[in-house]
Amino acid sequence: MIWHRIAGDRLRDSGLFRDVCVHGAKVRATLDPACFVDVPYDPTTGSYSYALIDLRLPWPGDKRLLGWDDYPHEGITEIEALPGYPHHFQRRAADGAWVYEPSPMRGEIGSDMDFLIQAICAYLQSSCRCAWSHAGSTGERAAGGHLTGLPRPVRCPPVARSPVLRTAVSQ
Repeated sequence: MIWHRIAGDRLRDSGLFRDVCVHGAKVRATLDPACFVDVPYDPTTGSYSYALIDLRLPWPGDKRLLGWDDYPHEGITEIEALPGYPHHFQRRAADGAWVYEPSPMRGEIGSDMDFLIQAICAYLQSSCRCAWSHAGSTGERAAGGHLTGLPRPVRCPPVARSPVLRTAVSQ
Protein backbone atom coordinates (compact mmCIF):
# COMPACT_ATOMS: atom_id res chain seq x y z
CA MET A 1 0.00 0.00 0.00
CA ILE A 2 1.19 3.52 -0.71
CA TRP A 3 2.60 5.19 2.41
CA HIS A 4 0.38 8.28 2.23
CA ARG A 5 -2.72 6.11 2.15
CA ILE A 6 -1.60 4.26 5.29
CA ALA A 7 -0.79 7.52 7.10
CA GLY A 8 -3.93 9.29 5.90
CA ASP A 9 -6.23 6.42 6.76
CA ARG A 10 -4.82 6.05 10.27
CA LEU A 11 -5.01 9.79 10.95
CA ARG A 12 -8.51 10.07 9.47
CA ASP A 13 -9.80 6.99 11.30
CA SER A 14 -8.60 8.41 14.63
CA GLY A 15 -11.41 10.98 14.48
CA LEU A 16 -9.06 13.54 15.99
CA PHE A 17 -8.60 15.75 12.94
CA ARG A 18 -10.93 18.07 11.02
CA ASP A 19 -9.34 17.18 7.71
CA VAL A 20 -6.63 14.85 6.43
CA CYS A 21 -5.20 15.30 2.95
CA VAL A 22 -2.11 14.95 0.83
CA HIS A 23 -0.46 18.38 0.83
CA GLY A 24 2.45 18.46 -1.59
CA ALA A 25 4.79 15.60 -0.68
CA LYS A 26 3.34 15.09 2.79
CA VAL A 27 0.15 14.19 4.59
CA ARG A 28 -1.40 17.03 6.58
CA ALA A 29 -3.91 16.42 9.36
CA THR A 30 -5.65 19.63 10.42
CA LEU A 31 -6.79 20.25 13.99
CA ASP A 32 -7.83 23.85 13.43
CA PRO A 33 -6.91 26.48 10.83
CA ALA A 34 -3.61 27.34 12.58
CA CYS A 35 -2.67 23.97 14.03
CA PHE A 36 -1.90 20.79 12.14
CA VAL A 37 0.28 17.71 11.94
CA ASP A 38 2.60 17.35 8.96
CA VAL A 39 3.82 13.89 7.97
CA PRO A 40 6.56 13.96 5.33
CA TYR A 41 7.98 10.49 4.70
CA ASP A 42 10.41 8.96 2.21
CA PRO A 43 9.39 5.35 1.56
CA THR A 44 12.66 4.54 -0.20
CA THR A 45 14.78 5.36 2.87
CA GLY A 46 12.22 5.31 5.69
CA SER A 47 13.27 8.87 6.55
CA TYR A 48 10.59 10.86 8.34
CA SER A 49 9.75 14.08 10.14
CA TYR A 50 6.41 14.17 11.96
CA ALA A 51 5.52 17.50 13.56
CA LEU A 52 2.72 19.27 15.38
CA ILE A 53 2.77 22.81 14.00
CA ASP A 54 1.03 25.79 15.58
CA LEU A 55 1.17 28.95 13.47
CA ARG A 56 0.29 31.02 16.54
CA LEU A 57 3.61 30.33 18.27
CA PRO A 58 5.37 33.60 19.10
CA TRP A 59 8.83 32.60 17.87
CA PRO A 60 9.88 33.68 14.37
CA GLY A 61 10.47 31.07 11.70
CA ASP A 62 10.01 27.48 12.86
CA LYS A 63 6.47 26.95 14.15
CA ARG A 64 6.89 23.32 15.21
CA LEU A 65 5.61 22.72 18.72
CA LEU A 66 6.87 19.16 18.96
CA GLY A 67 7.89 16.38 16.65
CA TRP A 68 9.85 13.28 15.82
CA ASP A 69 12.42 12.84 13.09
CA ASP A 70 15.55 11.01 12.04
CA TYR A 71 17.54 13.98 10.81
CA PRO A 72 21.02 13.72 12.36
CA HIS A 73 21.45 17.45 13.21
CA GLU A 74 25.22 17.12 13.20
CA GLY A 75 26.85 19.25 15.84
CA ILE A 76 23.94 19.23 18.30
CA THR A 77 25.50 17.13 21.05
CA GLU A 78 22.21 16.68 22.94
CA ILE A 79 20.79 14.77 19.96
CA GLU A 80 23.98 12.88 19.15
CA ALA A 81 24.10 11.53 22.73
CA LEU A 82 20.55 10.14 22.66
CA PRO A 83 19.94 6.39 22.56
CA GLY A 84 18.64 5.50 19.09
CA TYR A 85 20.37 8.48 17.44
CA PRO A 86 19.56 9.89 14.89
CA HIS A 87 15.92 9.15 15.84
CA HIS A 88 14.70 11.70 18.37
CA PHE A 89 11.74 13.58 19.84
CA GLN A 90 11.91 17.35 20.21
CA ARG A 91 9.60 19.75 21.99
CA ARG A 92 9.52 23.42 22.82
CA ALA A 93 10.39 24.53 26.33
CA ALA A 94 8.43 27.46 27.76
CA ASP A 95 11.07 29.88 26.45
CA GLY A 96 10.93 28.41 22.93
CA ALA A 97 14.22 26.52 23.20
CA TRP A 98 14.30 22.95 21.90
CA VAL A 99 14.45 20.03 24.31
CA TYR A 100 15.60 16.71 22.78
CA GLU A 101 14.66 13.23 24.01
CA PRO A 102 14.88 9.63 22.77
CA SER A 103 12.17 8.49 20.37
CA PRO A 104 10.50 5.13 19.73
CA MET A 105 9.83 6.13 16.10
CA ARG A 106 11.84 4.28 13.44
CA GLY A 107 10.27 5.30 10.14
CA GLU A 108 7.72 2.47 10.02
CA ILE A 109 4.72 4.44 8.86
CA GLY A 110 1.91 2.28 10.29
CA SER A 111 3.22 1.89 13.84
CA ASP A 112 4.59 5.44 13.79
CA MET A 113 1.12 6.83 12.98
CA ASP A 114 -0.46 4.83 15.81
CA PHE A 115 2.07 6.29 18.27
CA LEU A 116 1.77 9.79 16.78
CA ILE A 117 -2.03 9.79 17.18
CA GLN A 118 -1.75 8.66 20.79
CA ALA A 119 0.93 11.27 21.55
CA ILE A 120 -0.95 14.16 19.89
CA CYS A 121 -4.16 13.19 21.65
CA ALA A 122 -2.39 13.01 25.01
CA TYR A 123 -0.77 16.38 24.37
CA LEU A 124 -4.11 17.98 23.50
CA GLN A 125 -5.72 16.52 26.60
CA SER A 126 -3.05 18.10 28.76
CA SER A 127 -2.61 21.47 27.09
CA CYS A 128 -5.94 22.85 25.79
CA ARG A 129 -4.18 23.74 22.52
CA CYS A 130 -5.14 23.53 18.87
CA ALA A 131 -8.23 21.39 18.29
CA TRP A 132 -9.98 22.63 21.38
CA SER A 133 -9.96 26.18 20.10
CA HIS A 134 -12.26 25.49 17.16
CA ALA A 135 -16.02 25.13 16.99
CA GLY A 136 -16.44 27.34 20.04
CA SER A 137 -14.93 24.78 22.36
CA THR A 138 -12.79 25.70 25.32
CA GLY A 139 -11.45 22.21 25.82
CA GLU A 140 -14.19 20.77 27.96
CA ARG A 141 -14.66 17.05 28.18
CA ALA A 142 -18.07 15.55 27.66
CA ALA A 143 -19.34 12.65 29.73
CA GLY A 144 -17.21 9.59 29.17
CA GLY A 145 -13.99 11.54 28.70
CA HIS A 146 -14.60 12.56 25.09
CA LEU A 147 -13.05 15.77 23.84
CA THR A 148 -15.62 18.37 22.78
CA GLY A 149 -15.34 20.80 19.91
CA LEU A 150 -13.94 18.16 17.57
CA PRO A 151 -15.68 17.06 14.36
CA ARG A 152 -17.22 14.15 16.30
CA PRO A 153 -16.75 12.81 19.83
CA VAL A 154 -13.27 11.35 20.17
CA ARG A 155 -12.06 9.01 22.85
CA CYS A 156 -8.32 9.33 22.99
CA PRO A 157 -6.35 6.14 23.47
CA PRO A 158 -4.98 5.66 26.98
CA VAL A 159 -1.63 7.34 27.52
CA ALA A 160 1.13 4.80 27.08
CA ARG A 161 3.86 4.34 29.62
CA SER A 162 6.36 5.84 27.21
CA PRO A 163 8.57 8.55 28.73
CA VAL A 164 8.20 10.50 25.48
CA LEU A 165 4.43 10.57 25.88
CA ARG A 166 4.68 11.44 29.56
CA THR A 167 7.03 14.32 28.74
CA ALA A 168 4.87 15.57 25.85
CA VAL A 169 1.83 15.44 28.12
CA SER A 170 3.52 17.27 30.99
CA GLN A 171 4.39 20.30 28.84
